[in-house]
Amino acid sequence: MFELPQLWQVPRPTWPGWLLNDYPEQRDQTRGGSRSGLLPRPRPRWRAFRRQAEQIEQRRNQIGALPAQDRAAALATLVTGLRGQGLTPALVDEALATVAAAVHDEFGFHLHREQLFCASALLGGYLAEMATGEGKSVTAAATAIIAALAGAPVHVVTTNDYLVARDAEAMRGLFDRFDLRSAHVTPEQQDEERRAAYAAPICYVSNKQLVFDYLRDRQTLGHRPESLRSRVRALWQSAAAAPLLRGLCFAIVDEADGVLIDDALTPLILSQMSPVTGPELKQAMAAFSLAQRLVEHEDFAVDRRTRSVTISLAGEDRLGELASGLEGTIKNRRLRLELVRQALVAQNLFERDQDYLVRDGEVQLIDQSTGRVMPDRKLQHGLHQMVELKERCELSGQSDVLASLSFQNFFRRYSHLCGMTGTAAEAARELKQVYGLRVVPVPTHQPSRRIACPPTVASANDEQEQLVIERARTLQARGQPVLIGTRTLARSTALSEALSRAGIEHQLLNASQDEQEAQIVAAAGQQGAVTIATNMAGRGTDVPLGAGVDALGGLHVIVAELNDNGRVDRQLIGRCARQGDPGTYEYLLSRDDGLLERAGSPLGRNIAGGAGPLPNRARHRTSLALARRVQSRQAAAQRIQRRQVAEQDEAMQRRLSFAGYKE
Repeated sequence: MFELPQLWQVPRPTWPGWLLNDYPEQRDQTRGGSRSGLLPRPRPRWRAFRRQAEQIEQRRNQIGALPAQDRAAALATLVTGLRGQGLTPALVDEALATVAAAVHDEFGFHLHREQLFCASALLGGYLAEMATGEGKSVTAAATAIIAALAGAPVHVVTTNDYLVARDAEAMRGLFDRFDLRSAHVTPEQQDEERRAAYAAPICYVSNKQLVFDYLRDRQTLGHRPESLRSRVRALWQSAAAAPLLRGLCFAIVDEADGVLIDDALTPLILSQMSPVTGPELKQAMAAFSLAQRLVEHEDFAVDRRTRSVTISLAGEDRLGELASGLEGTIKNRRLRLELVRQALVAQNLFERDQDYLVRDGEVQLIDQSTGRVMPDRKLQHGLHQMVELKERCELSGQSDVLASLSFQNFFRRYSHLCGMTGTAAEAARELKQVYGLRVVPVPTHQPSRRIACPPTVASANDEQEQLVIERARTLQARGQPVLIGTRTLARSTALSEALSRAGIEHQLLNASQDEQEAQIVAAAGQQGAVTIATNMAGRGTDVPLGAGVDALGGLHVIVAELNDNGRVDRQLIGRCARQGDPGTYEYLLSRDDGLLERAGSPLGRNIAGGAGPLPNRARHRTSLALARRVQSRQAAAQRIQRRQVAEQDEAMQRRLSFAGYKE
């Protein structure tokens, strides 16, 4: 363990940080603006860095050979430089060598050059596209150490609470070598525990927990944390009233596409629950009953692409007639239309085991980008209660909004923002426009051995299930592990039942088994294993190959259902052939797949269905190409939706600022 110099023994840091403000955050939130970070640095280039890496590795070996007392002295000198000068190129190289030596002492392996390059990019304020399985967790830890040594409170942000706890515990020994306290935030923690976790130099936290705690701080601080009032309040307020966070200084976002892109479709809302009263229950039940009596295409239209319902003029007139004998607020035309519209959305656009599941008599939403359950999330504006009526569950309370904030506006408030993901190229333009983050590609440490098999498109789900059974049985017989990926919980369950009927032993991982997902995914590479996973369930968990699997061809991935975004398909495919291992993948789809049903023109659908002179292989490839077009359109629609969320949030902030408030 090294003893760091005390704060008063080092110069005041030059970057906008925690000594200059009691709750620092970036006030200039202009979209697409450049990010300064701790110190402006040029965009890293791999070719140039390779020569630099040789010098870092030589210095790493020198540091590793030093006696403990000399290493402590060298570290103290490094900390003094980092806190006084910031992340200059020379100090970054010295810091990378120092951390690399500690990684070898702690884990017994060396950071390879690509990881050093990635850490350098993160310290420069970039988003690194690093392939799955290349060691992002330890790279993030190395970056966090250097930033913490420079005096910045560091948040390591990821997509779910399991990864938060796993990575924080796995890297604790490494942090201890630098006398840096680390902590993590979990949903079960009370305010005192959260405050202590955020007070640590390095804190691991999920994106949703972080934003909710920030919104709570904004409520506590009277919406103006930078004001004189908050400074005076700090002198007399009790510990219970103190803010949870220490501001927004340095964020390392792991699985950045999931955090900054997929989760940014909806704003985060801080709310409090109020119980449902008798009149509200009668009102909701009346609206739901009225909606069931309307006829699609006559009284209302459903747009499944934009997930919206429009009630026609004839439908409005019919509702007026149906409601004429009712009593209460349902007789108000505007309120009636809104409630019935929400009921129609629940009845026609929300599907059980796809958008939500029912667990212990409670409707729980499913995260469409990960397949995980979100037990604490509720649909807004009465829609959640309509879904509960649809499933005949007890109605939960209405949520009263206290504050809201989009992910786009939140993460732009960090003084230094950087991140990593395996799939950033598709979203590079949006990341630059919204967050000011430029994408830096990181090469793989070893050449990829991933092999693509020809795609197959079955005429219906039954035929697809039979093809999956045959493929799984063949590969399992020779010992090669199989991972089958689906978009929806319903499809994963159907494939699991088909495999069970065929007598094929397998593991099912979906949104209703989120507690065991890491263990199931980690075992998916064992010899003869067959695993079905929903979307990116288990994302961030390595799939190590069992003994002898390498010689059999490695993990075989079957994409059995396309996702709305091709980037998520690429994440699934990236589970095979990691770190130079062999691996294969194939698309084995059904024409009943929702994306293929929406693919192109009638001619295109006929081609996908087997009409025309095309041979089978060409027909399958054409079907996949048509689905890619739908994915492209869907991704464009989601980009528009995210932009609208950000613009609405910005407009709200401007109105609140004019009134003297924030959020």
